[in-house]
Amino acid sequence: MPDPALSKKETALRALLAALETLPALFEDDDWSLAVARNATALLDFREGGAEAHLVLRDGDTGEPVESELSPVLHHYEHVAKLVLQVAKHRADADAIFDRVQLAVAHLFDAEADSAGDPTIGGAVDYAELGGLNTEEIDEAFEIDWKAAILPLTLFYSSPVRLG
Repeated sequence: MPDPALSKKETALRALLAALETLPALFEDDDWSLAVARNATALLDFREGGAEAHLVLRDGDTGEPVESELSPVLHHYEHVAKLVLQVAKHRADADAIFDRVQLAVAHLFDAEADSAGDPTIGGAVDYAELGGLNTEEIDEAFEIDWKAAILPLTLFYSSPVRLG
């Protein structure tokens, strides 16, 4: 149940993080592990855990409302959060791990691909839409050791508060 003391934006981001935190259990029987975090600094927050795959939720940009209604006051947002996926390149199966995690993320939100998929993230948003992989924002020096990409996730929601 949403916390009335939190903004719609924070409620959506917390629900998204909770959904992402279910993913490591899918890979428990594998010889690698997935670490999930919110707004973690690249690698610094993961060194001690030893995970070879990381999924970092970046809060992203709420932006301006795409539409506003006056009675009752309601602002409609298309908030783009970013999911940073990175897998250690020293593994021979890095590409396969990357693909499996990417597919697992997609299945979280796609009810057509997976009957358990929930594009509303438990009702926290009206709809969540995963965009295409973006590798252009990844630092080239980082790519020496890590296969990495950003998956934009647009969160559609409405809020009576102007800042989401």
